[in-house]
Amino acid sequence: MKKDVVQPQLERFMEQLGEIGIIVDDQLSGIPDAEVISVVDVGLIAKVFANLFSNALKYTQEILTDTGEKRKYISYGHELIRDFFGAGKDGVKYNVFNTSPHLKPEERDRIFEEEYRGTNSTNRPGTGHGLAFIKNAIEIHGGVVGYEPTRYGNNFYFILPK
Repeated sequence: MKKDVVQPQLERFMEQLGEIGIIVDDQLSGIPDAEVISVVDVGLIAKVFANLFSNALKYTQEILTDTGEKRKYISYGHELIRDFFGAGKDGVKYNVFNTSPHLKPEERDRIFEEEYRGTNSTNRPGTGHGLAFIKNAIEIHGGVVGYEPTRYGNNFYFILPK
């Protein structure tokens, strides 16, 4: 997953991320080179990561940490979730995080709808198809998508059967 899917997509965006001062913090990425999950369409999952990195490029903003440090970064990772899809059916949660203000609570349930764009997107390019595409691609693989606000920003994730 890391070598064939994530890294090539991230490399596509590295120059643009650097130009606007976004750091890629992959210290906790935890995506091993030889991850074994159920069969996936590499092209579709690569496009999922491309959309997530593209959104991170558009929406990442500088934040102030608890220690007063200014940071502007994205990160990505994965974790195993035991029995997520039922007894003995583990899931693998992949995520892309970016520093930015949280989405409004009333928008969080709608962001994966076709053509929906949040109020924070009015001055940014986009069509409202990216997250809907991600949802469709992940559901084709028997997985689920989601969003969670975190301490310093927003975490977009998908969970695939292992």
